[in-house]
Amino acid sequence: MAKITFLGAAGCVTGSKYLVEAGGKRLLVDCGLFQGNKELRLRNWDRLPEDPASFDWVLLTHAHLDHTGYLPRLVRDIGGRLQFSPCDGAPLVLEDRTSGHELSRVLRELTQGQEGRAMFVEFHGKRETGPGLGVGALEVRRAAVETAGCRERFDQREWVATGSEAPWRLDITAKDLLMNVPGAVPGQRLPHGGTHRDGGSIVYATTEGPEFKVTIDERRCVDSSSGSLFAYRVEVQSEGKSLAGCAAHNPAMPAP
Repeated sequence: MAKITFLGAAGCVTGSKYLVEAGGKRLLVDCGLFQGNKELRLRNWDRLPEDPASFDWVLLTHAHLDHTGYLPRLVRDIGGRLQFSPCDGAPLVLEDRTSGHELSRVLRELTQGQEGRAMFVEFHGKRETGPGLGVGALEVRRAAVETAGCRERFDQREWVATGSEAPWRLDITAKDLLMNVPGAVPGQRLPHGGTHRDGGSIVYATTEGPEFKVTIDERRCVDSSSGSLFAYRVEVQSEGKSLAGCAAHNPAMPAP
């Protein structure tokens, strides 16, 4: 007879972990982080009530953080090595091949002082061919805590864009945009005509007042002042001038 023990996602809808025992084997289905309010997030720092070294396998149903994000903690607790097993059954080892080991660095920085908070890292990589080979991370696209992660929709979010030369900030909501430059007269909210696609970019254009055209591309962007990583580049054109910077989804707005 099979036995199922709920180690997460019981009394809430996050932190999925289900231990299935049958035939003398122990299978952990999903290994997710708790997300949401602080009380839930702090549960990520508790040890599992079951010995992770006793698990024969871990099966992931899909790649959302609330189903996979606890894996590094589980691996650390058993002194193991994190591997990925795709549908063809060949194990994949993640290797940091980014310039200056950037992936390892941003992971260390994210975990400092962020107890109980989920993190999301996106990288571009390459899967090698042949038995026993894995995935090489080549470029970090973004690294942040408490983003919408895989649930993000490129064209259905509100935005915050910034530039460093000279400093400026642009806030875009579903209806208007607000441009502010330190030391200048505070900007006014200007209505725009909504989201428009231009190839792989999205574009906002004002419909009243001063003319602004904002183009956002889903490309890696590094802030020249802070060194922070962003997944989006932005160009703002107004009155014959052009400003370039980085953009991020407004963290105050929930994912659609």
